[in-house]
Amino acid sequence: MDNKILNFKRIKMVLALILGLLILIYAQTPKVQLITYWTIVLYACYLVKFDITHPYCWFSVTFALYNTAYIILYALGYDVSAGFSLSNAIYSYIGMSVTLLILSPEKRINDKVDFENKINYKANRIFFVITAFLSISFALILKSRGYEGKTQMQGAGDKFYIIGVHLVRWMMVMMLIQMGSYKCASTKKNIFYCVIALTSALCMGLCTGERDIIFRAFLLVIITLFYFNRIKMRHLLLLVPIVFFGMIASVYLKYYFLRGVGNTTHMESGNLIYQFLMTDFYGAGRNNQFLLNKDWTKGYFGIKLLINEIFRGIIPGIDFINPSYWYNYEVYPGGFKGQAFTMVGFGYVIDGLWSIILVFTLIGLFIKYTYENRNKGLYNLVFYLFSISIVMGSFRQTINTIINISIKAALVVILLSKMFSIKKRISRRNTIKIVKK
Repeated sequence: MDNKILNFKRIKMVLALILGLLILIYAQTPKVQLITYWTIVLYACYLVKFDITHPYCWFSVTFALYNTAYIILYALGYDVSAGFSLSNAIYSYIGMSVTLLILSPEKRINDKVDFENKINYKANRIFFVITAFLSISFALILKSRGYEGKTQMQGAGDKFYIIGVHLVRWMMVMMLIQMGSYKCASTKKNIFYCVIALTSALCMGLCTGERDIIFRAFLLVIITLFYFNRIKMRHLLLLVPIVFFGMIASVYLKYYFLRGVGNTTHMESGNLIYQFLMTDFYGAGRNNQFLLNKDWTKGYFGIKLLINEIFRGIIPGIDFINPSYWYNYEVYPGGFKGQAFTMVGFGYVIDGLWSIILVFTLIGLFIKYTYENRNKGLYNLVFYLFSISIVMGSFRQTINTIINISIKAALVVILLSKMFSIKKRISRRNTIKIVKK
């Protein structure tokens, strides 16, 4: 991309973000805030031609969806549980703006990088099949144990649940390595990996109530196929209604295979928009609002929380503070309800606005590094694609989620695949030496 055009796009994005912030600050109604918020999001997507693999697109859309769903329901007149304050949208908008300012609208694709001969394809495929088989087996074992939900599995410290969740993540990373190695050029191989991966994730998700597993698997398949031009924008448009109704159905089916009864909590409204927003998106904005309602939560933990969350993802056994448990037990009304947390709220309880800026600066730098290095090799690309699902899944968590899954899932499997590759090269050299003799 020409530098003049790129710089012009950056300037336009900066001006748009500043204008949007001014409107949000002086807006007197949530409807004006929402229109402004989503106009900026769509403009960011427009600058990168709605490329869903570019951070301007996937980050801004999903972040806005998680952080405005609660406000949308309030604006539509639904009885939300925490009330509403205008600062809810302002804080999350500032977080999004900081990340977009760190990122760039530049799009660079290097199609000349050769991935095919960089891996031990056979060993990787065996690992993929084994992890898929084990994840299905573990899921069926968990279903047979009489649990009613994942909270019980977590509380019991069930090893099949803990390992099973990791198995699915390892399987998905290996799927990306395999599909990336031949750039999704083989339809037969694509079907093999996608069907097995989605089946395994679906089985684990339905047998544990971990809908996030299913969403991530589906997301990674779509993003990978789109990145290598195996599906086009017109196909994505056809997938929109499938995703929409699939999200709604996931609420009903969440614990159906454990309890034998579907969840009809939000279905009595008859409003599909309401049901969709209540699936997984409503919680982040609601949690933000509960924190804003209690003045004492601002800066409650200080910088020690950020240090704790960074090292909790790196060093096993470090868990001095668990902000999610703290929120559910001490802030959320009625005691522990399993409501997760919020990335914006994570920054807020460190030191208010300035720590929100700090947290999203770190997230922006992480995304920027992975995106700009994705063309330097197969494993860089795999890490970037997998990190999309990690960041998306962190909006109702803390920065520890990004660090933890990056290390325990992506880096572990990448290192394992590299070991397989080294073994392959050593074996090849030994064969050549024998032939020469």
